[in-house]
Amino acid sequence: MKNLLIIEDDLQLAISLRDSLKQQGFNSTLVDNGRKGYKYAMSGTYDCLVVDHELPEMNGDEIVTSLRSLDVEIPILMLTGRTSPHQLSHSFHIGVDDYLSKPFSQIELVARIDRLI
Repeated sequence: MKNLLIIEDDLQLAISLRDSLKQQGFNSTLVDNGRKGYKYAMSGTYDCLVVDHELPEMNGDEIVTSLRSLDVEIPILMLTGRTSPHQLSHSFHIGVDDYLSKPFSQIELVARIDRLI
């Protein structure tokens, strides 16, 4: 079973993601803020990170930049409500492996995660 870390401050969305991913054979850990998510990610026990862009305490860009500066190579899927070309370019530049614009379907989420791992 593949292990995912979901860093999402919207508890209802996080639980929905966890439940649908479990049906697809993924084990997910939920974290509701960026700083805690960064600490969990540093444990190195995850096959993929699913990171919301807008988070309290440490945003998604800060998490990605910090992890990549330490050569942490866990695949990262960014969830975002912002899809401007500048934002997307910036996300890829700092080390995001893929992104998914909110709202998204569970089928698309699973497909993106499968592609990353």
